[in-house]
Amino acid sequence: MKYASAMDNILDVVISVLQHDEEQGQASLESIIELTQIHGEIWEKSCAKLIFVMSEIMKAGNFEAGTR
Repeated sequence: MKYASAMDNILDVVISVLQHDEEQGQASLESIIELTQIHGEIWEKSCAKLIFVMSEIMKAGNFEAGTR
């Protein structure tokens, strides 16, 4: 849990990666999914931003279905 305070910044990195390289962005999202499955509580302080970012990704029509 010592990294919980960095989760907002990690989401910012994921956004940046997705904007420049969707394939690498997908890999970043998969890593976040794995982390969440193991340590879901890490998002406790960043839950609102996580939900916002994920909902924006799902709405983005320019991403492949696999990314959304």
